[in-house]
Amino acid sequence: MPCMSHHPLDPTSHTIEMEQIDELNAKLADEHGPTVTTADLGLTGSPLPPGSQGLSGHEVVMKVTWRGTPDFPDIFGEFGAAGTTEPSTHVRLHTAHLRELSRLLHCSHHWGL
Repeated sequence: MPCMSHHPLDPTSHTIEMEQIDELNAKLADEHGPTVTTADLGLTGSPLPPGSQGLSGHEVVMKVTWRGTPDFPDIFGEFGAAGTTEPSTHVRLHTAHLRELSRLLHCSHHWGL
C-alpha cells in the first residue's frame, strides 16, 4: 500500500514509522479484524474543516497515511462511515491516538520518543 508523501523517497528508505503504518493498514484491511472508531481513539468532537461539524465518534478508521519527510512524518487517520469503502475525512493522529490504535489492533508498536 503506497504512503502519501510530498517528498521523493529513496526506494531503500523505510523508517520504523512506515513499517508500523504498513502493519496498521494490513490489520485495518483484514475483514476479520476489529473495527476501530473515532470514539475508540478519543477523537469524538475533534474539529474538521470550517463549516462542518466535529467528529461524531462513529467514523471508522479505514487506513493510516503519512505526509512530510520520512524521518519525521505527519500521520493521519482516514475515516469514513461504517459499511463504506472510501474515507470521507482525515485527521492528524498524535502519539496517544497511534498508541491506542496499535493496542486495539493488537500490534506491538513504539510511537513517539
